Amino acid sequence: MAMQQAGINVVSDESGTYIAATQRPDGSWRKTRKVKPGYVPQDEVPAYESVGTQFVKSKPKLPPGVYEEPKEVKKEPLSKAAKKNEKRKQKRKEKKENCVEDVTSTLEKTSLEDEPVNKEKRLKNVKKKLRQIDELKEKLASGEIKELSEDQQKKVARQKELKDELKTLEALLC
Repeated sequence: MAMQQAGINVVSDESGTYIAATQRPDGSWRKTRKVKPGYVPQDEVPAYESVGTQFVKSKPKLPPGVYEEPKEVKKEPLSKAAKKNEKRKQKRKEKKENCVEDVTSTLEKTSLEDEPVNKEKRLKNVKKKLRQIDELKEKLASGEIKELSEDQQKKVARQKELKDELKTLEALLC
């Protein structure tokens, strides 16, 4: 009567302990091999764990009295439409983040509590932009330019903001 021991393929009977014949993937057969009693095949030997690793694994993951509910990992694959919607949401989120960054950088630029040197630079910059707006309006009036581009229209639309900023900067520097 054949009795299996530790390994799946290690068999013991009255004739001794041996590894039973098995078929290879190509169809050929491996011979039966005699082994000593208690033999465990290399594939079935547990991996070595150091004492430190064993100690870490034996410690509880959470402090006593804390219960962590198991997380539900079931996630169904998304349909094409759901994937598109997810991409759109991601783009909107990135756009909002960029918008917030732009606003904060603009506020930092127009901050009036900076050093006088930065105020002077900003004053010079605002005057330059107002001068460019005036030049654009003159070119449009003389017919040199038939139509303003989108960027030029935006620049002209900011004229009132720039004039207000110019007044505040001049008031601070005086």
